[in-house]
Amino acid sequence: MFNSKFLSKMTKSRLDLRRVAAGAACLVEKKVMNRGNFLGKVCFGLLVASAIILSACSSPERDGIKAAKMKYNYQKDYTHKRNEIIKEQNNAYESYIKKFDSYSFKTRVEAREKLSEYLEKSKESFQTLEYNYQEWMNKAAEYRNKLASKYQTNREKESKFYYAYNNYSPKERNSNATQETYVDYSSQIASLIQTIIPPKPDLEQLKNDLIGRKISWDMKQAGTYYWTLLSTEEFKTVDIKETVNTNEIYLLDVHLLLRGEFTNYEANVTVQYILQHHDDWTFNTFQSKDFKIIPTNKYNNCISHGWEGGVFSWPSYYVTNKCDYRLLIIGETKPAAIYALGEIWPLVMFISANSKVKKDGNGIHSIKTIERIGYEAKNFGLR
Repeated sequence: MFNSKFLSKMTKSRLDLRRVAAGAACLVEKKVMNRGNFLGKVCFGLLVASAIILSACSSPERDGIKAAKMKYNYQKDYTHKRNEIIKEQNNAYESYIKKFDSYSFKTRVEAREKLSEYLEKSKESFQTLEYNYQEWMNKAAEYRNKLASKYQTNREKESKFYYAYNNYSPKERNSNATQETYVDYSSQIASLIQTIIPPKPDLEQLKNDLIGRKISWDMKQAGTYYWTLLSTEEFKTVDIKETVNTNEIYLLDVHLLLRGEFTNYEANVTVQYILQHHDDWTFNTFQSKDFKIIPTNKYNNCISHGWEGGVFSWPSYYVTNKCDYRLLIIGETKPAAIYALGEIWPLVMFISANSKVKKDGNGIHSIKTIERIGYEAKNFGLR
């Protein structure tokens, strides 16, 4: 009935619906009048009326508003659902606050875990809502782009479309009053949790917290040695003396008896824990006070030492280990050049089994300790 080539040409050139409808109406009128068909006249009238209505409904201003309304309705739905979730969350906070004292929490960690149980449902609802919101915004953007594409070849109409889209202003407004209440609850609960004073660290916790710490052993000119605590198996005894015990600071003087393979070691250290804003007592500082070897006096005959040479060359000082063990020597030494001045330096020396070590220019003034070193050699280090 219609000239399809004419309609296709009109549509592809993106003329508005009014012109397409008018052209189609002319074709219908021509056909109908030639036949004198009353029914055709009625159809012609309806087609013209439809064309006018369609052309009025698809203006760039109306399309811009339609796209903006779709986005706004999604945002409105999001705000409504979000406020419902916040209301549910507020109820959970209120219930938690009301029952807080009845739980008699021992630690702050327990209190936070219980709070998480109260808020689990609302947290999941928030995550789902945020996911849906992104989907809604994508749909709104696709719909806007689809409507805008009708006017992309006509800058004037495209400008009218985006002006209507960007300046759409609904009469109703969203409210965020519920969010303010949520913030107040969060602050109140934080204050309640801060009132919980957890139990002080026990002996086992102290031992575990000491692992990896270095106990300094200052030998002055001989260097600063240290013992690294590598395992709780090293602790033979641990004696604790509290020096400061408040709700914020826990300060301890700790005496350690450490187990070696062939001998024992003693150390005194200071340990500080703090609570403050933390959920539990937190290891804060560690300070060495002293360190010493407990002598067994089993290996004193293993070591000989003295000067050798000196008639036609500069004399050398040798230390000889006659035993089948690696030994640790602690004592005092004097450089030969100032021996007469009486200046004494600390001596720390590890010597291998059945070995002789040359100490150029240095003589041993005295030996205080000779002990066998076993697996604990890995604990020793020099800064």
